[in-house]
Amino acid sequence: MRHAFSLIELSIVLVILGLLTGGILAGQSLIRAAELRAAVTEYQRYATAVMSFRDKYMMLPGDITNAQSFWTAAATCPPTYAAPLTSKATCNGTGNGLVGESTGTRYERFLVWHHLTNAGLVEGNYNGATGPDGSKDSVQGVNIPSSRVSQGAWAFYNASSSYNVLSDNHAFFFGKDQAGNFMNDDPVIAPEEAWNMDTKLDDGKPNTGIVIGRPTTTCANSSDPNDASATYLLSSTGITCVLAIVAR
Repeated sequence: MRHAFSLIELSIVLVILGLLTGGILAGQSLIRAAELRAAVTEYQRYATAVMSFRDKYMMLPGDITNAQSFWTAAATCPPTYAAPLTSKATCNGTGNGLVGESTGTRYERFLVWHHLTNAGLVEGNYNGATGPDGSKDSVQGVNIPSSRVSQGAWAFYNASSSYNVLSDNHAFFFGKDQAGNFMNDDPVIAPEEAWNMDTKLDDGKPNTGIVIGRPTTTCANSSDPNDASATYLLSSTGITCVLAIVAR
């Protein structure tokens, strides 16, 4: 004799499945929220490290002209993908006050992290060299630090563009690595998440203050990067934002 499930039994199964699904989704939201909080802490730690380095050595990491006096000279300078830095031996920067502002000094953007670790201000090992895909190639965990946010990474350099407050300022960029390019245009968070971080660190607006949401066409509701009335596209759930945080 065959026995089928009763309606009560089926209802109980559906309730259990619903609870499990709800628990999983809630857990994922909690994990993501924790990642975003960690990213805010990461920025604060890196900003403190850069300013502490400048106070101690009188120049910015990556740009410092006498790094070799403190940590000895590397065999190959500037470092390359074929000749990365594997010890404290390092290379000097140009000392022009700008970290990697042009084609010939892009390597300074990666030396930043090698100098910071040499100074004991940042944990990890960074090879100070460009990635395999050219002078702009960022590789998270190799020449720039990874974030707790999935696929996220941090970079620091001079933002020599006319992009609002980024013009002629140094900034921390929060995005993900991009083969053959810097990660300042490769999104890693959704607009609501960008707004969340911006609110914690600044004014919650994508085009004003020290925290800038980019690119404006997908992260904010205005294509004009200088539109002070712009807001984040909070209804969008896509991963469309990179944050640029001006160093002060």
